[in-house]
Amino acid sequence: SLSEWKASPRLLKAPYTSSLEGFKEYYLKNYDSRKLQFLDKIGGVKMKARFQNGEYTISVTTLQAEILLNYNEKGFFTCQQLGQELSCSETLILSSLKPLLKLNILKADKSLAKLDFKEQIGVNLTFKHT
Repeated sequence: SLSEWKASPRLLKAPYTSSLEGFKEYYLKNYDSRKLQFLDKIGGVKMKARFQNGEYTISVTTLQAEILLNYNEKGFFTCQQLGQELSCSETLILSSLKPLLKLNILKADKSLAKLDFKEQIGVNLTFKHT
């Protein structure tokens, strides 16, 4: 592919999960009266993205990073497909996609106002920061 993200979802999830499990075990051993809940869809990530016009470092949410990493495997997705792939609601996926579409990192045939859950969304290979 002409664009790529510097990691794959399958590579990130294994070390991420084992780190979380290790911390959870430590935390619950030391704070047995507390409950620990991870909000893995909230947070920020800086990732390198390579396009035809060069390489960029972009700041995105962790969910947006997961979405973008899926494009290493396939050129186009619908919100439905991404929701299934990432175990998220289509509404959450759509709200995470809108900034990426507005910045032209991703592209769709329909305008943002008319975007729906079945719209094909792909990487804008000619993305250029303006």
